[in-house]
Amino acid sequence: MLVREYYGAAETEYEIDQQFRLFHNLRYDPEARTFVKMNEDGTQTLAVRFDGEKIEIRTALLKRYIAARGMDLLLFIDSKVYSDAPPVSDETQNFTTGNVGGDLVFFENRWGSSGAYGSRYCATKLIEHGPVTSCGIWPYEEVDDHFPEFLIGENEHGTSVRFSCNPDLLSNYFGKNPDAPHYLTPVHFRREVLQKYYDNPEIYSVEDGYLRCASLWGVQIDNDHDDRVLMFLGGTSVVICRRRSGTTGALT
Repeated sequence: MLVREYYGAAETEYEIDQQFRLFHNLRYDPEARTFVKMNEDGTQTLAVRFDGEKIEIRTALLKRYIAARGMDLLLFIDSKVYSDAPPVSDETQNFTTGNVGGDLVFFENRWGSSGAYGSRYCATKLIEHGPVTSCGIWPYEEVDDHFPEFLIGENEHGTSVRFSCNPDLLSNYFGKNPDAPHYLTPVHFRREVLQKYYDNPEIYSVEDGYLRCASLWGVQIDNDHDDRVLMFLGGTSVVICRRRSGTTGALT
């Protein structure tokens, strides 16, 4: 965090490190005073939130950043507490627990009205960076290997037949996986499946035979029917994978 202090002539400004912002390509929302990460499916994930003098950053994004840079993160603590009751012991106490080290000092408060006694705790916490492979940025993107199955027909006994939409498991016109369903096997959906995209025209565009998410991705669809929408079995993986590309986790 960066602090711009104007000593009363203007309001103090708080900023995040620009290298962190550029690394994750964060977009600033001035009205909400937040930074958001744009996902591959066109949605936005809250990344940084400003609350007065406090800045909260999504933990996962912070850890990916230090992993990419190969730098450990140090958290510095400087806390004061005042009381009218004297301490049980006024000896300085030193703490070393795991990756946290610091000391607790007691003193008499002679310069304020918060209490006759005070204590000050100063500590440093070390958060080690992970391997660079955990940064989530090319060439270390997270590999999404979960592909759901879809209903593609019925067998001779009337039992439903399902198959994965993983393109690597489907057949094609070049002899790949000859015993598997073809990449262009049609999958039928209710027309309501498009409602999400109609409700967000600022991001999605439902065209004649095509579903588009800004300039991020697009997929061919057959939406010329009154009661259904058809997609190719292999093409469904485009939508599924993009919708799971968001970042989640806690803000710290």
